Amino acid sequence: MTEQTEQFEIQAARYRQETLWRSDKLMDYVLACYGLAGLAFAFYYNTWLIALGVGSTALVIYYFAKEVTPGSNLYQYVLSVVFGVFTAQFIYQMQGLFEMYFFAFIGSAVLIAYQKWKLQIPLLVVVIIQYVAQHYLNNIGYKIYTAGTGRFIAPTFIIHILLTTVILCVCGLWAYQLKRYQEKLIRQTIEMGKLRQESQLTQERWQKEQALEERNSILESITDAFFATDKNWIVSYWNSSAEKMLGKPKEGVLGHNLWEVYADVIGTSFHTHLNRAQIELRPQHFETRYGTNNNWYDVSIYPSENGISVYLKNIDQRKSSESQMLHLHQELTQHAKELARSNEELEQFAYVASHDLQEPLRMATGFLKQFKRKYYSVVDDQGKGYLGFALEGSQQMKQFIDDLLEYSRVGRIEGKSGQVDVNEVLSEISKIYRREIQEGKVVIDQEDLPVITAPKNAVRQVLQNLVSNGVKYQAAGKVARINIRGGETSSHYQFSVQDNGIGINRQYFEQIFIVFKRLNKKAQYPGTGMGLAITKKIIENLGGTIYVESEEGKGSIFYFTIPKGINDDLSLR
Repeated sequence: MTEQTEQFEIQAARYRQETLWRSDKLMDYVLACYGLAGLAFAFYYNTWLIALGVGSTALVIYYFAKEVTPGSNLYQYVLSVVFGVFTAQFIYQMQGLFEMYFFAFIGSAVLIAYQKWKLQIPLLVVVIIQYVAQHYLNNIGYKIYTAGTGRFIAPTFIIHILLTTVILCVCGLWAYQLKRYQEKLIRQTIEMGKLRQESQLTQERWQKEQALEERNSILESITDAFFATDKNWIVSYWNSSAEKMLGKPKEGVLGHNLWEVYADVIGTSFHTHLNRAQIELRPQHFETRYGTNNNWYDVSIYPSENGISVYLKNIDQRKSSESQMLHLHQELTQHAKELARSNEELEQFAYVASHDLQEPLRMATGFLKQFKRKYYSVVDDQGKGYLGFALEGSQQMKQFIDDLLEYSRVGRIEGKSGQVDVNEVLSEISKIYRREIQEGKVVIDQEDLPVITAPKNAVRQVLQNLVSNGVKYQAAGKVARINIRGGETSSHYQFSVQDNGIGINRQYFEQIFIVFKRLNKKAQYPGTGMGLAITKKIIENLGGTIYVESEEGKGSIFYFTIPKGINDDLSLR
């Protein structure tokens, strides 16, 4: 690694450190606001003991962890717990007011600044524990709520926990994406610096080669201007290129004092460098402008005890190239600024996606359910129909969001690779359709399948999705028959899942693997169209392939492969 490359790496590390410092500063402001909020609630609701005891303790623990673990990110996880504790504190201060969970969502969004999705986990755990504890205290008689029954309602509990999990997962996702884009920006900046470095090295090598050629071409064959003088500045040689560049014929220069012929040069950088070379007996190299056209010249001076030799090279073209390179550098700098701005917009979008989209959907669904429970009996049939359409639409939107999140998680879920008996996996899947099998509506047939090395959860999800499709997409009243076959080659395991369903037209063989792509009406075959898209993504992440052969009305056969030799500690990429 060259010295300049090391400097780029140091700059990148300094940028990361500055980002961390700014994030810590932001957290200080947020914690100050949380502390003041706790004091405000204490003032209005006379909960000073909770505000001072819990809030102050949480702040002390956070700053203590930050001081005693320098260079570690442990204090960030402590901060995540502190946000959860503050949320619980506000809820108890407000006597069970559910809207105080809003502070947990604020903490989740703020934690995105650290660009670590795992920071969402401690906050989620604390929120879940608090929610369970609150309902437990209500059930044993320690009433916290000022409104409502305070009873534990399992569906409500599950919905609240799922929605909270979704919101924190979205924040974690965008923290992960923000981290990726920042690293991409840093890598591009480093690569840009390396390109500039290579350009400079190429330019230096080119100059050295030119200097070598000049030294080997002292006579008239050289293309550069060359002249030589003795110790008294009497010109002893003047080539034809010097005549053209410096505007003086040989007859008017040879045998004359250089400074008498070029009196206008005295006092310039050219005059200074020539005198320095002769006095110090050290070569001089510089660039300067001269002549009626004010051209750029690259000047090399080589002194000796008998005099000096001077080479002049017209470098107007090179200077033009350097100007173009400077323009390119400015464009690259502007591109880097645009990437940084894009990262900021990405952070804002993460906040909108996690709060402004999810929270209104949760509230709308909740109020619709409340309306149905209290006023369903007094609404006319047309109103009941409208209410049903609204609830169905909100549930569909929630399902779309959940499926999209599941699709995005496929490439980020860590799973260890191990020995997987595919026969056992299919036995587990068959239990899902136990009732249909007993009633003769579904028949699942399999041959002796191999034991493979792969993540078990991934294999189960692929087979379950394909079997589920074979059972779902059947003509009314028809018995679903699913046949699973397996084999292997020197490099891959090969599997096929065949059904006797409605089949697929050949023109849709590729489209069925696209996200949310459906070929049938939802009323006839419910679903979101995500199953095959998720299946394909899992197979491709494992390094395999998947395709389908089918004919309308005669069923389908899905073929997929899984490579051998997957590492024991595989992470689905």
